[in-house]
Formats: sequence, structure tokens, C-alpha cells
Amino acid sequence: MGSTNYGNQQLAFDFNEDATGKLFNKTQYQLTPSGIYSGFTLSKLSDTYISVSAGLCYIQDDTSQLGTRVETTASQTLPITSVTPYIILRFNWIDALHNYMDILVSDFASIQASDLIVGRAIYENSGTTMLSTFDYSRKSLFYTNKIKTQNSYLRVSSTEPISNQFSISSGVLNSSKGNLIISGGNYPVSGVSNTVNGRYDIIYIDENGVVQVQEGIDSVSPVAPRYGNKKVVAEIRRGALRTTVYGSEIFSVLASFDVPPITSDLFLLDSGNLFSSIDVENALQEIAGSNFVFKGLKTIQGNIFIEASSGVVAETLKGAAGQNIQVLKKSDGSVAQYIDTNGKLVNACGTNLTILDKYTVFTTDTVEDAINQIAGEDMTIKAQKTFDTSPILPVATLSTNPIIKSQFDTHASTAATASLGHVKSGTDITVDASGNVSVVDNSHNHISSNITDATPSNTGNTIVKRDAGGAFQGHLVGTADYASNAGSATSASSAGYATSAGSANYASSAGSASSATTAGYAGSAGTTANLTVYTPGQAYSSGYYLNIAITGHDTAQGGFWQAGTVANGSILVRVSV
Repeated sequence: MGSTNYGNQQLAFDFNEDATGKLFNKTQYQLTPSGIYSGFTLSKLSDTYISVSAGLCYIQDDTSQLGTRVETTASQTLPITSVTPYIILRFNWIDALHNYMDILVSDFASIQASDLIVGRAIYENSGTTMLSTFDYSRKSLFYTNKIKTQNSYLRVSSTEPISNQFSISSGVLNSSKGNLIISGGNYPVSGVSNTVNGRYDIIYIDENGVVQVQEGIDSVSPVAPRYGNKKVVAEIRRGALRTTVYGSEIFSVLASFDVPPITSDLFLLDSGNLFSSIDVENALQEIAGSNFVFKGLKTIQGNIFIEASSGVVAETLKGAAGQNIQVLKKSDGSVAQYIDTNGKLVNACGTNLTILDKYTVFTTDTVEDAINQIAGEDMTIKAQKTFDTSPILPVATLSTNPIIKSQFDTHASTAATASLGHVKSGTDITVDASGNVSVVDNSHNHISSNITDATPSNTGNTIVKRDAGGAFQGHLVGTADYASNAGSATSASSAGYATSAGSANYASSAGSASSATTAGYAGSAGTTANLTVYTPGQAYSSGYYLNIAITGHDTAQGGFWQAGTVANGSILVRVSV
């Protein structure tokens, strides 16, 4: 025991100090926590009177800085109104023979820090009818100092005055984001919505330290929403047609009694807004059995088996603008095949797709080889093919022929078909290496009316056509062999010029010709035809003559000749009857 007064000390009892009641009551001040240890329950007697049962408490007077134990042994009746709905215990020490604790009614604003709150009477919205239940959410129960401090954290009670909000005290929570300090106040801002049949709601603190309310389903038999992994601090349990929140409808949830949530009941943050569900269980069900959108890159090791339901496409791929729709890689990571942004299938290692070969025209069974066969190998193309433009063939060489042969069946033309020409079957027409065309059968079945430019007139570069009388104008008649000597012609007989007995004998000499009789020039036997021959240099008059060339290739040309002189190398023959 020291004799130095460190820190201006004050002892409850000093040496030779009188042991008064006041000094004795100071011995436990702020050492024993104040509060109601037992009893002090409320009962409704009427809308204006209540009864407070006997109880035990330790109460303090902060002004006198003392505390004392008070026990009542009988109930107490008090008048009460909706203006002063709180029942409180208050102790004010006086230096008198008798000191008693007061049992009072009060409004919320008049409650002092050292007062003990017993409870609160609840009046309907009109303020005249009191309920038979009471609000003990602020009751001053006894706790040790640590528990008392913790008990004050996140304590939920009704507001003052009563409204459709609730009041929550400040507190501290440990969350996945660390230590959270929650500010107390009245929540929610817009109030809790009204009930119809009845509803249970939960009050919880989210991971950011924000006070939230999750309303249940309105029902005549309501149940609270599942807690999941929410930090629930209280439930609000209200009946039908409730528009405000009473303290008696608030049920605190003790953290020490929390049951750890099961994994399937954990709630999702879902920051990417990918799920329509809010908990793990339903999210997994959504992935496994419902329509679902995967975002980002997903690598799947193992097999993927897709079995489509009836009437449903097994797989649909939709590409992004400017990107390939699909890429297939080999085991070494190199690209084997891809579908580009336009839907084109590109194969980096060949198109080894199998073909059906319905018409048995290919010698291969893969698309790649079949395309190469069409482009660069011998093959047979079956059935009719129509070309919009003329196909271009390469220049032929001595060793290669672009077209070996062309064979077409005989065409049966119809009135509705315009034919541009046909080639008979086989090798009737052949085009050789020089471009010459040879025809095995060049017979034609044409009549004069088929040839539109044929004429009986003497017109160049046209075909001769007899007129209605059988005559025509022409120069080239044919060729004839004849023998001549200087200035004269020997007599000749020819069956080609005579059809009756006798012979057509004629002799010619320079400048003259004898007359001859011939059946070839006579319409009937015995008719005499005069034959006049004009030699080179001899003048002749206009008329019809036969011009015979006597030099070079022998030719005869008939027609109408204007008067003139016979040219060298020719003779003119005129026949008259």
C-alpha cells in the first residue's frame, strides 16, 4: 500500500470513513452492468392501462455516479397513451431516508441514458386501440459489458414514431471484403411495402455493408425467404393489411444461432449478368438443363456429345463480324479446316469429304480428288450441260487434239424447237489438223425454194434457177472436148448429138461452117439447124452465141453477146433454125 496518490484516486471506503448507503452504492457503479435481470413483463388491461409485473434489475444514476439493486415484489398498474407508449425504470438518488426507483411511461425522446426500458405499447394507426402484444425490441436486458456492446450492434427495432420503415443500430461485420462498418439509421428509404394477406421479410447486410430488405411472398400462410449466405439480422413478420412495422413484428436473428448455408444455397454475385437465377443450385440447373449463354473462352478437355431433341437443330454457330465462324485444329495445334466469315469452308490439309458419285463418273471417292479430276484428268461428263457462253478450248498441237470426236444422236426437230444445226452420229464429219472438213455423206434434200437467192437471171455469185418456162440466162454451161486443125473442123458423129438414124456431120473451115442436121438440135426428125462459126478476128452481130475457148482449158460459155470481133483463142458458134 502506497502513500502517493497517483492519478487523484477515489476509494469507495477510506480509512475511518463512514459506511453510508450512498458510498456503498458507489462500490459497483460501472462495474456491474445495469439491466433487467428478470421479470418486468407487460400486460394490457385496457387501451389506456397496462400492468408491469414484479422484477429484478440493477439500475444506475449517472448524476450521482452510483448504482443499486432493485427488486419489486408486486405488479404495478400504469396509465398509458399513444403519446407516451414506452414503459421505463428510472432511479434518481436523493440524500433522504428512503430512495425508490420510478416506474414511468414516456415518449422516446424523453428517455435518459441511465433509464432501463421495459417495453413499448403498440397502438393501431388511429392511436386509440392498443394491441395485446408489446414491443420488447429495446428492452434493457442485463449483459456483461462485452456482450452488451455486441448486442447493440445491428439491433433492429421499430422507428419513432412508428412508420413503414425500421430502425437499425450501427455495427461491425466481417465479410469477404474485410471488416465492414455499418451505419445505423431508418430503412429502407421508400419503406417496406404493404401486405395483403400477410408476408415475412428478411433484413440483411450485403457484402458491401449496405442494409437490404428481401420481401417474401404475400400469403395467408407466409414463410420467410431462404437466408442462403446472406447476413440476416432480423425478420419482419406481419399479418394481413399491414402498412407500418411494429417492434413486436421484428424478430432478431442471433448470429451465434446461424446455421452455415449449404453450397447449393449460396447466392451469386453474377457481376456479368449471365444468370437468370440468383443462387448456386438454380444456376447449376440452368447450365445443365435450360437455355443458357456462355460468354468468354471455354476450353473443354474430353468429348462433347450433342443429341438434339425432335425438331431441334443440334448445333448452330453464329460468327462475329470479320471473324471466322469455326476453326478445327489437329492434335499438333495446326489448323486443319475453318469456315470463314462468309461461310466458306477452307481446308488447309485437303478436302477429304466423301462423295456419293451417284452417276459413277469419278474414279475417286473424295471431293478434293474429284475436283482435281474434273480440272486436269480425262473423264466422262454425262447428261446435258448448258453453257451460257461458248467454251474456250486450248490451241491444238500435232500431238494433242482438243476435241477427239463429237457424237450426237439424230435430232428430231419440232415446231416449237429452233434448231441451229446437228451432226450425225459416228465419224460422218471430221476436222483434221489443218482445219479441213471432210464429210462422208454429203447428200442433201433441198428444193429450189429453200435457196432464197437462186435466180434465172445472169447474176454473179448466185445459184442458177430456171424460170417458169424452163429457161435461164447463163454463161457457163459445161465443157466439151473437141479436135481442131488449122482453120477447119473435121466431121464428127456423136450419139450425144443424134437420137435418130443418121449422124450429125459437120465440117468447118476458116470463116465458114456447113449446115448439119442432128436430132440433138431438132425438135423432130428432119428439121434443119444452121450452125455458123466465127473465128478469131471475124466480126459478128449481136445475138446468142456459144463461145468456145480454143487455148488453155477448153470451156464453152453461152449467152447473149453484143456485136463485136471474136477474140484470139476463142470461136463463136451460132445456131439458128
